[in-house]
Amino acid sequence: MDSFEIPAPIVKLEMGGANYGKWAFVTRINLQALGLFEHITGESPCPPAPVPPPRPPATAAKEVIDAANKDFKAYQSALDAYRKWDADDAHAILVLIHSVEANIINLQLQTAQEIWAHLRQRYQPAVDAVHYNLRQQLQTLKQGDDTVEASYNRFMALWRKLDSLVPLPDACRGCACCEKRQQHDDKSCLYEFLIRLRPEFEPAKVRLLSCPPLLSVIEARNTLLLEEIRIQSTAPVVAPPAHQKKKKKKKKKKKKRSGTRPNLWSSEPSEGSSPLSQNEVARMVNQFQGLTHQGSAWSTNLPHSRNLGSNHNWDWPM
Repeated sequence: MDSFEIPAPIVKLEMGGANYGKWAFVTRINLQALGLFEHITGESPCPPAPVPPPRPPATAAKEVIDAANKDFKAYQSALDAYRKWDADDAHAILVLIHSVEANIINLQLQTAQEIWAHLRQRYQPAVDAVHYNLRQQLQTLKQGDDTVEASYNRFMALWRKLDSLVPLPDACRGCACCEKRQQHDDKSCLYEFLIRLRPEFEPAKVRLLSCPPLLSVIEARNTLLLEEIRIQSTAPVVAPPAHQKKKKKKKKKKKKRSGTRPNLWSSEPSEGSSPLSQNEVARMVNQFQGLTHQGSAWSTNLPHSRNLGSNHNWDWPM
């Protein structure tokens, strides 16, 4: 490798090692992209350090000098291979050191394979506890009142964490047995997702499982989203319970007062009043006429008439 740039770590291994599974998965991908993955699996062992051949004396025969030159070329080629491996292993060590916390690294380890094996031995037990906890969460996970989309997101978040804790073997990635195992894991993912849906999706589950080839979990999710829309559109409208219905307020009728003021201008008696007799009507008319003819006497009783004198005659309008 002529030039090397340390990639920024996507996941950094924490001191407790709880995220070891995710860290190992991401770090393997980084090392594969850099062509350094074989340095942690042991598939690219360190070549032996070459020993330089002895230099022949100047007086040696031509055959001896030619053999010495051939040995020196072989030594030079072995030395170049050794130096390249050493540089590549140093690059792999830098990737590992750069992706973990400083307190984790054991400075006594010399190769990338030793560091990788040390971290796996140290933090693999913590992965088992995390794996058990995730299995417990998955066991109790149900759709409940969630939509298909919300239920799918919650399920896949747990499933991806579980999948990262059990990666494919390093020695046989991409072989036929690994492909079969991946197909089995995909089926298990689909089954686990369908199990957690509400009973109203049972007909859709039967259709999904009976149509070959078996759909992936993302394809099943898309089909169930359409089924959810269909169920919601055909669901009957449920009336609210009786105790939740709003009670109609009864309008209170205004009670009419029993004693209303009589209407003097109407010939008919108002409601709640007794009719006047003819004598009472005649007396009221006489009183009114007497007031109109005694204007001067009445006017002297007004407050402002005292300044005008008692002999002043008033013209009372009729």
